[in-house]
Amino acid sequence: MKQAKVIPLEGELLRFHVYSRSRKGIKHLVDLGEHEENGQCGCEHFQNIGLAIILASVRNGFTKRCWHIDVAREHFCNEMIRAMKRKEEGKL
Repeated sequence: MKQAKVIPLEGELLRFHVYSRSRKGIKHLVDLGEHEENGQCGCEHFQNIGLAIILASVRNGFTKRCWHIDVAREHFCNEMIRAMKRKEEGKL
């Protein structure tokens, strides 16, 4: 997966700004807690096409997400793994 700039929103554990990979300086708001934890994104693709696909996929038991949601989830998982590892090692 292409390296992405993901910025957590202060005080909001599941919300991030993810910078566009095709338009320099544009960032999209991603909320990982929305739509039964499948996420929501402010990008045009998600707003115009992705939301209907995601809602249908949730009803059918599978998930389809935009790139911004995928990279925010990857960032979140990596941070949680690091925190758990530090805790396990007694560094927290």
